[in-house]
Amino acid sequence: MLSSPKSKNWLNLTEAAERLGVHFTTLRRWADAGEIEYIRTPGGIRRFTLEALEAFVERRQHGMPSIKLPVAKQVSEIVRHKGTSIEKRQKPWMTRLSEDQRNYLRGTGNRLMALIMQYSSRVSGGDIYLEEGRKISREYGDICFQVGMSISETVGAFLMYRRPILEVVHDTSALNGVNDAESVRIYQKTMFFLDDILTAMVEQYNQHQYSK
Repeated sequence: MLSSPKSKNWLNLTEAAERLGVHFTTLRRWADAGEIEYIRTPGGIRRFTLEALEAFVERRQHGMPSIKLPVAKQVSEIVRHKGTSIEKRQKPWMTRLSEDQRNYLRGTGNRLMALIMQYSSRVSGGDIYLEEGRKISREYGDICFQVGMSISETVGAFLMYRRPILEVVHDTSALNGVNDAESVRIYQKTMFFLDDILTAMVEQYNQHQYSK
């Protein structure tokens, strides 16, 4: 079994490849083929968890099939497209965001989408993805408070993106022939993830509110 890193939860491509004992191009090929789970940072850098590496090694040692995430990839692409459409519907609070803040939110939005898909595609576990999602949503709470958004505007902004994500997860699962039980499981886990990070965002916003 691989030894656990003590200083951080995420490994970059080179670090993960070293732990597996392969060249980084080999790991990149496996990741692109959907054989091992990873996320991308806002800057596009791949990050792997030790848990994902160990699960990958376990599957290969026992001849188990690789995990594929075709639904997750399709959902991510469709949601990105919907997100662009949503941004075109200007809301009053949108004008308060600087260009840097908008770019930051777009980048972390892509990262958050990857975390949602990684979390919902797992039958069990995945707490590391959920905790990372909470961190991002707390940052959203900070930004919303800093630009003067009310709590109702903050929640409303989140719900603008929550609805299309759930719609796409439901529709894409059906189109890909995912069985009913699996489709329901993915939908419920996605909904739980979104509800959980919404709570974290509101709690972070309220911390600022109550400290005034």
